[in-house]
Amino acid sequence: MTPAYDLLNTFLHYPGDLTFMALLLFRDPDFATPAFESLGYYSMPDFVALGRAYGLGEESVRGIVGEFKARMPEVEAMVEESLLSGDAKKEYLRIFRDRLAMFRLD
Repeated sequence: MTPAYDLLNTFLHYPGDLTFMALLLFRDPDFATPAFESLGYYSMPDFVALGRAYGLGEESVRGIVGEFKARMPEVEAMVEESLLSGDAKKEYLRIFRDRLAMFRLD
């Protein structure tokens, strides 16, 4: 598997696939944060827990995730320049925005 596998938006090609990521976030497949148990998808508390497992503080993790939000104009420009159809472009951006919303920074 390529390290960038989870960057590929497979929802465009497999809309019935409800998995959020190709790989587990945590080594232990039975581990789940209370946030994941409640929401059913990875959100900011999950990435904070992952960051802590690697020795990162919460502010560092929030900063890294915040970079995705700050780069939204770049994502929009790349999608607009892509060879996707007009409908696929709209859907790609909708999915990207939905995923960003899962990582509320507040």
